[in-house]
Amino acid sequence: ERKNKGIGRMYARVIKDGSSPSLRPFFHDHMDKNAEIKTDEWRGYRPLKATFLISNRSHQVRKGSISPRCIERS
Repeated sequence: ERKNKGIGRMYARVIKDGSSPSLRPFFHDHMDKNAEIKTDEWRGYRPLKATFLISNRSHQVRKGSISPRCIERS
């Protein structure tokens, strides 16, 4: 959820892999179908575009920032 110029809410979950079947339950639990969701171009998001308003970022991730795919299980 974005409020003004900052992020008001963020969710994270450990998933098996980055595939669409692994991402789908997370999207259904936390994303509103009318929300605009900005992602990188990871192929796991493509099938979710049929249900959610997903758009790809048009810029590169800055050094030091967090993208959806860079949070990994340690």
